[in-house]
Amino acid sequence: MAARQVTVEICNNTNEATYSFLCNVCKLIVLKTTEDIVIEDIISAGARVVSWDMPAELYEPKVGPSVAYDDLEEFRFGLYGPFSDAAITKEIGQMADHLQKQAQRDYPNSK
Repeated sequence: MAARQVTVEICNNTNEATYSFLCNVCKLIVLKTTEDIVIEDIISAGARVVSWDMPAELYEPKVGPSVAYDDLEEFRFGLYGPFSDAAITKEIGQMADHLQKQAQRDYPNSK
């Protein structure tokens, strides 16, 4: 695998880093955590580096009751209606298509 096929992701808030690449077999993104020295080696070999920030909402004060699973289920029901096998299958297919397109966009040099 060439270094240009690897992306290093660095969090600006925690300085934690991961690397990812597109699996040539299953065509899914593989995400790995590792030690800083390995990340430095991957970057020096020519991997693309992407930095990101934690969402600001994480630092907002939390007030009110916690969100329960039932609350999420009720919210989803309000948006999409009742669950059905066909709806779930369709939604999973759409997510898979989206992930595949994203992987092709993020890792254009992978075959």
